[in-house]
Amino acid sequence: MQHRLDNFFEIMDHNIQSEYLTLDFIKTSIRGLVMLLQMAEMEHFDFFSVFEKTIRLFKLLSEELKRQVDTRDQEFIVGLLAQCVPKAEFQHTI
Repeated sequence: MQHRLDNFFEIMDHNIQSEYLTLDFIKTSIRGLVMLLQMAEMEHFDFFSVFEKTIRLFKLLSEELKRQVDTRDQEFIVGLLAQCVPKAEFQHTI
């Protein structure tokens, strides 16, 4: 599974660096990364590198969102987490 995730992270890195990066891709990717962080496997030490790469991508994508002109897009992550992730689950993930 980690090998497939490494391939996924490489594809994500490539797309983030692309000149064709779109707002839809950013938002969809952030949703996917939040789901990935909620996987039970993330609690195991063997998945620390996956956790680390996920957080790094999350940071890069959130920085891209901050560059958006529309402030609603800049607040996307806060709205997503508030709407989709219960507070206790979010705290457990962190």
